[in-house]
Amino acid sequence: MTSALVFAEKAAASRAFADLVDAMPGISLCGLDAESRVMVWNKAAEVLLGWPSADIIGLEASVFADLEGLGGTSSAARIICRRRDGQPLPCDITLFPLPSGTAVVTGLLLRDATASVVEEAFRMAVSVQAPHQDATMTVDMAGLITAFNSAAEAMFGYTSAEVIGRNVGLLMPPRDAAQHDAFIARYAGGGEPRVMGRDRKVLGRRKDGTIFPHTLLINETIVDGQRMITGVARDIAAPDPARDRLAEIQAELLHLSRIGAMGSLAATLAHELNQPITAVLNYVETVRAILKDEGGSAAAEVADEALGAAAREAMRAGEIIRRLREYVGRGETRNRPEELSEIIESACLLGLVGANSSGVDVVRDFDHSIGWVMADRIQTEQVLINLLRNALESMAESPVKRLEISTHRTDAGTVKVSVADTGPGLAPDIVSQLFNAFVTTKNNGMGLGLSICRTIVESQGGRIWAESNAHGGATFHFTLRLCDGA
Repeated sequence: MTSALVFAEKAAASRAFADLVDAMPGISLCGLDAESRVMVWNKAAEVLLGWPSADIIGLEASVFADLEGLGGTSSAARIICRRRDGQPLPCDITLFPLPSGTAVVTGLLLRDATASVVEEAFRMAVSVQAPHQDATMTVDMAGLITAFNSAAEAMFGYTSAEVIGRNVGLLMPPRDAAQHDAFIARYAGGGEPRVMGRDRKVLGRRKDGTIFPHTLLINETIVDGQRMITGVARDIAAPDPARDRLAEIQAELLHLSRIGAMGSLAATLAHELNQPITAVLNYVETVRAILKDEGGSAAAEVADEALGAAAREAMRAGEIIRRLREYVGRGETRNRPEELSEIIESACLLGLVGANSSGVDVVRDFDHSIGWVMADRIQTEQVLINLLRNALESMAESPVKRLEISTHRTDAGTVKVSVADTGPGLAPDIVSQLFNAFVTTKNNGMGLGLSICRTIVESQGGRIWAESNAHGGATFHFTLRLCDGA
């Protein structure tokens, strides 16, 4: 029996399950056979992922989701699915085995998790700032502790009864404690409150003598008519499940953003990669024809040149694929010395795909004296790719298409990286909001790209901003810290 007939019989055997699936409107369900091919795909799944049933039946499930590792038994997970248009979509997915006797051996239930991901990020952001986690104490103008909450007890190892009435220097390393009384006296006498209202990183000392880092925010307050200083401390090294979960969600959003960028690049990449691959085939065929029809040293020389060109084109295609995989892959954020020119060229390899065929004039204006910067290379590439792709999209209808990438030193010991375009520019009322979450100028944008860019840049000690150009178009700038001596 041919494979086509076998598949037809399996599809027919699955009709009962298909009828059950379509009887459940609003619930995205599909059924897979033993080879993980789609046998059943209901209307809700069509709406969710954009695949008509007629187009996806018979294809492997890998076209819309990576199910490896979920197993064949009942399981649930949150994964990134792929819509037919290439856009990523976070989904909650549940796998469940089906009774034997039908060609459909596995059922899938899919639910859009986009809102859940964003909502959870905000909930965690709020919980990280929750004041109940902070150690709080009150000190009078003589430097004596008057109040000490339970979180402070847990942080420093003292009970409230052990510290109230004692000098706050008890909670500091000896050197800091010796200087603190002078600070209190100066402040009580009308001195300048240089550290009031500022969140600082300081060292603390626990009851067992351990020295540890923590953040400290101090302010003056009035208690029963007396001037007091309140201190709010947070142990930097202490485990914080909410903070850790927020970091996970931020990493997931960054990863989702990178995959989203790949969605907009997919069609162009297919065209760009096809060119070097076609060139390789043409060169190889040329070599075969030469070696077959001609001989001698001249023919060998031509053949050698053609083989060299083929190798270069193959390496170019391989480099694009390698960079793409590296960019999309997950990874930890690591700020370390990186060569700025390498970051920019690596980002341009992906960010400027299709620029030549679209008639865009790309101009590079680099300060070549700039060497090394402190940055996370992959994350910084993400910022650049996002800005480059936005610039290309903004110039789609422009009569003049000019994109300029430039680098300049600043007086603050940083380097400013700029991406300028000749698109329609930015409306004055949108400039100040561009980097806020869910603000977008695109018809189908989520408004997370530039917000994520700001998170990346600020986490590396820089800043990012945009401005309209005097003669049309817009320029986006961001700064990176220079390495010492760069």
